[in-house]
Amino acid sequence: MTDEIFADRMVEISQVGSTVRLDLQSLSPTEKQDDGTPKLVFRQRVVMPLDGFLQSFQTMERMVAKLVEAGVLVRKPVSGEATGEEGEGSLEAPPPSPNFRN
Repeated sequence: MTDEIFADRMVEISQVGSTVRLDLQSLSPTEKQDDGTPKLVFRQRVVMPLDGFLQSFQTMERMVAKLVEAGVLVRKPVSGEATGEEGEGSLEAPPPSPNFRN
């Protein structure tokens, strides 16, 4: 049997010696913020050697490239006002279909 861990996001990455620690958070089913929305809480920490982290990072970069190519993510350009150079920008999900709006 394989254990599966779900996380809504990776919130922090830190390096200690020759290891990298990845802290994962997920929305709590019981804890709420002041506005009543679910609170993000620490769930799990993944600790791996530096070479394992670099290999994982390369795997994630390949997945992002595939998602951009498939149109699941859109690269949002950002201009380098201070340097005059164009940056690669950030990634964002495209707007949802009008068929699924509330």
